[in-house]
Amino acid sequence: MINRFLKGLVIGATTYLVFITFHFQNTLPTVFNTVSVMIISGLIGIATVVFKTDINYFLAILIHFLTTSVLVGIMMFLNHWQIGWQSVLLVVLTYVIVWIIMRLQQLQDVRKINARLNQRK
Repeated sequence: MINRFLKGLVIGATTYLVFITFHFQNTLPTVFNTVSVMIISGLIGIATVVFKTDINYFLAILIHFLTTSVLVGIMMFLNHWQIGWQSVLLVVLTYVIVWIIMRLQQLQDVRKINARLNQRK
């Protein structure tokens, strides 16, 4: 669980840094903003445990996306960040981009493992 939390924290902190860089947050970041992003991101990382269950992969994506959306909504509410169609679009777009990156990383890992297994033959 700690590995999932830490991976989520890294992804969330990186995403938050990108958002700050491109001025998606209209106010200066506070300690509370940063800590809440880190905690919520870690919880989103823990929510990836749904992918280790026997449920259908697309159902797992839906469950994780909904969990992520609720957690991000809570974070936005706690930080008094504006919730509107632009923020919803940004959450969806960010989720899709992170999912694509994670999927490509998984495919690369599988290729490396398969190459090692083929070398043993």
